[in-house]
Amino acid sequence: LIGRNGTGSNHLRDCLVDELAIFDSDQSANISDIYNSGVTHDLELLANPPMHWYRMGDGDTFPTLQDNIGSTDMTMYNMTVADIVSDVP
Repeated sequence: LIGRNGTGSNHLRDCLVDELAIFDSDQSANISDIYNSGVTHDLELLANPPMHWYRMGDGDTFPTLQDNIGSTDMTMYNMTVADIVSDVP
């Protein structure tokens, strides 16, 4: 679950999640490449791409969030189609 700890408590409140990537190794040394100075880019082109990459609404169809690199799509839970927004900062 994204936005909740393993015990089911401590939910994130009043926040938005965009561009979720899951790596299988420590990427601390590659932060500037990953964040690209705040400009979104294709994470699949990184020297060490993530195992899973979710654009979190860009091109997704409710309720499925497509895994853009792997094959593990996510399903939106307790949300509506209106929770997919396109006007991000």
